[in-house]
Amino acid sequence: MPMTQEEAYRLLAKNCFDMDRRWAELDSYVDSVNKFLLQSQRRLNAKYSKGESPFNGGLFAEPYPNLLHSSILILAVTIIEQETRGYARALKTALSLDLALNDLSGSWLERFKKYAVRLAGMDFGLSELQWQDTQDIVEIRNCVVHTGGCLDGFSRAQQVRLFATRHDTPIIVDNRLLFSHDTSIVMLGVGGAFLGSIYDAAANRFPKVWEFVQKYWQDMS
Repeated sequence: MPMTQEEAYRLLAKNCFDMDRRWAELDSYVDSVNKFLLQSQRRLNAKYSKGESPFNGGLFAEPYPNLLHSSILILAVTIIEQETRGYARALKTALSLDLALNDLSGSWLERFKKYAVRLAGMDFGLSELQWQDTQDIVEIRNCVVHTGGCLDGFSRAQQVRLFATRHDTPIIVDNRLLFSHDTSIVMLGVGGAFLGSIYDAAANRFPKVWEFVQKYWQDMS
């Protein structure tokens, strides 16, 4: 059954409300991961204080934190993709648009920009650099998923390198991406700013969305 306009407003409001909580939980998870890694490293250092620990080289100090922080990136980008698809679906109904997101060409983020900004006329207030940073974390995710974080042979390698230069993370060693707590903080900052902007725009464009968001907060208090 097609979504009604009120259901579209409720979807935008609910996703906005849920996104704030989910992103806060993700921030908290990043802090927990960092504390766990620091505590684990201290225990290993104490255990092997009489000599060089085999874990202080590649086994613990590089791959394990790298895997954890790269998984955070994958999760964050997956959430962003899910949010943009739901957002576009709600826009289609709220504004009675003929085209759907999948009718456009490009990557999912390129299609979302065309759909929301050009077609629906949403004012996100995002600079070109913010759009670029968001696209870049998507490409970094793609690099992790498709080449294991190796830039050799990755078609958007230069784009990833430019992001790493701007933000001093992720570190690139022998053409391989290495992730750290700093990487997770930067990625969540980029993603959080993007999601916050698109939902602020929805609340400004559609008064009903803001009414529903306020109601959800009141119900929680």
